[in-house]
Amino acid sequence: MNHKRTRSVYRSINLNPKDMDTKKKVSSKKGRVQLKIESKKQEVLPGQQIAVYSKVTKKEVQEVVKELIAGYTPNGKSTDGNVVILGEEKTGKTSLAVEIIKLVNKKRGRRNRRLAKIDATALNKRGFRNSLNKLLGSDLIVENAEKLGAMILSEVVDVSGMFTDDMLIILEGETEPMEKMLKDSPRLSKVFNHVIRIKQYDIKEWVEYGKRYAKDKGYVMEELASLAFYKAIDDYFGEHKGIGRADVEKLVDTAIANSHKLGRKLSGLFSSNKNDDGLYILIESDFIF
Repeated sequence: MNHKRTRSVYRSINLNPKDMDTKKKVSSKKGRVQLKIESKKQEVLPGQQIAVYSKVTKKEVQEVVKELIAGYTPNGKSTDGNVVILGEEKTGKTSLAVEIIKLVNKKRGRRNRRLAKIDATALNKRGFRNSLNKLLGSDLIVENAEKLGAMILSEVVDVSGMFTDDMLIILEGETEPMEKMLKDSPRLSKVFNHVIRIKQYDIKEWVEYGKRYAKDKGYVMEELASLAFYKAIDDYFGEHKGIGRADVEKLVDTAIANSHKLGRKLSGLFSSNKNDDGLYILIESDFIF
């Protein structure tokens, strides 16, 4: 599928410069402020490309987005149709939330919506009710939502039944405390009735994915190569604070390219560069970058 790039129509809303985690840039048109978001790609299904050490199924996100679009009946309130995104630190929760809001509003035909992001600690201090007037006409992402106090959670539920200009609210936070929060508050679960869980990958899962990717291209890793690949993934994650599918594929592609360099030697005088199944063999030195 070809994905066209289009410019975001979101404008940032400033509750308080110290509280809000937004980046803004001014366009060439006077007075027009545009939110600068993490992902520049449009029309990529949210969850399809989370470039961090995590995964979320495309189908899971797709179903939530479809429900948000099909079940949308504007009534000025936010009593349901809101989202909770669960995942550990550095798993792309906020980026996913931004992409969901962008796509849902595009499909709903809601133009010129503003996007506000606020940390739960700041919202605890300001209060949701006190912030509502400034939030009208915008959609809201609450980061680190596991830190929301019981009074604020109750306030969010109560205020969602007031006029919010059909605000779409996304709470994002760490899995365990957020799961407990939803379990302990049936009222909250009714308002936030769509839940997306981002599972954290471990290195073994990435190694297995890389092996499958290599096999699809006609290559197999010997035992020492697998260990070297394991280390390459670990090193990449440590350096970049995250890794995604494209990054793992790039590591494998680099190893494949190394396997075709002149002077590369397999162990043993009569060793073959293919195994019994006809797959090319990747060796340890191929993963030394």
